[in-house]
Amino acid sequence: MAKGKGASRTAQRRGAFKPTARVTFRYIKSGFHRVITANGIHGGPTPNGKMIAMSLFNERQPIPQEEVYGVDKNGKLTERPLQRTQEGDIIREVETTVLMEPQVAARIRDWLDAMIRAVPNQTGQKP
Repeated sequence: MAKGKGASRTAQRRGAFKPTARVTFRYIKSGFHRVITANGIHGGPTPNGKMIAMSLFNERQPIPQEEVYGVDKNGKLTERPLQRTQEGDIIREVETTVLMEPQVAARIRDWLDAMIRAVPNQTGQKP
């Protein structure tokens, strides 16, 4: 008897290889799970060329790092700041980066294509 066949029969007797018509996947959220808004993506092939890096970002105006207000003789602040310090015109905050194999990227692309077709555009028509 071949070595592989005997091991397989032993495992079958213990119930390790019971055929089944269905499989249940249970989804749990990691401690780092959160809902984010994505306004765009940035990425490309990883340096070794075996995976794809996809970073999701949101765009917003920068929050001032500092504002200086005037104070009138009654101790009331001026309505608008006299001086504001901020960096850049638009902030692109990278929320997460996903590394994936090309086959996974293709499945995500196909899923996104299906979701885009399922959601009507602003005119109420499907793309």
